[in-house]
Amino acid sequence: MDLWIGPNYRRQVPRVLVLGVSWYGDVEPLVTFIPKWIRAEIADEFFTRLFNATSGITAAKATVEQREQWWSEIAFYNFVTGTIGPTSAARPRPSQFRTAAGVLPDVLRIARPHGVWIVGTTHSRYSAPVVVAAGIPCEIVRQPRSGITNAALGVSWSALNNRARQAAS
Repeated sequence: MDLWIGPNYRRQVPRVLVLGVSWYGDVEPLVTFIPKWIRAEIADEFFTRLFNATSGITAAKATVEQREQWWSEIAFYNFVTGTIGPTSAARPRPSQFRTAAGVLPDVLRIARPHGVWIVGTTHSRYSAPVVVAAGIPCEIVRQPRSGITNAALGVSWSALNNRARQAAS
């Protein structure tokens, strides 16, 4: 299971799991990919948009310490594991979503989040019912590549954190 749990995540209130959709192209384990992104050794538009929208800092100007701090406090998981195709034009199949929905309860048991930020409306039809059935608040937001603004992403992030904070108390 390719689940990122930041080193300070367990001490956070609220604990938030960011649920992406999937990988395309070559897959690298999050445990090695995320530290490379933190050190700006690789670029990832998705991670950059999430960081920019939720941290209040522009990734291009952020220090390694600022990037590391953000990642240290969250958990991240791609709902559909493995690669779905060679480019971002690839899309997961319904059978992949159904398989992923069967694995998600294990992810939730391991991560024990107070809230789940579901990034992607397509997979939310499969992932949100699992999260809700587990009694965990969630917020669904469109993919960053959909044209959503950083401000709208930030509003969604704040809304989830407020609901998750209430759930944690």
